[in-house]
Amino acid sequence: MSTLEIRGLRAGVDGKEILHGIDLTVSSREVHAGMGPNGAGKPTLSAVVRARPGSEVLGGTVTPPGPARPASAPCPRPAGGR
Repeated sequence: MSTLEIRGLRAGVDGKEILHGIDLTVSSREVHAGMGPNGAGKPTLSAVVRARPGSEVLGGTVTPPGPARPASAPCPRPAGGR
């Protein structure tokens, strides 16, 4: 079974830390929804997981299905997130 794991993720935008130690595990065939108030970091989390340019990773790891990599390492996806 494929699993996405995020451990201790700290990230931000424009020098402001928005995510403070996020832990998340999502297994294949699971559905998760990001919910929370404005400014909670929902788009920031999405940008970091997709390795979107402009997202600032300050610490932690993102382990996609396959080998582990630091959260700041480039995402092995084609340009444009497709």
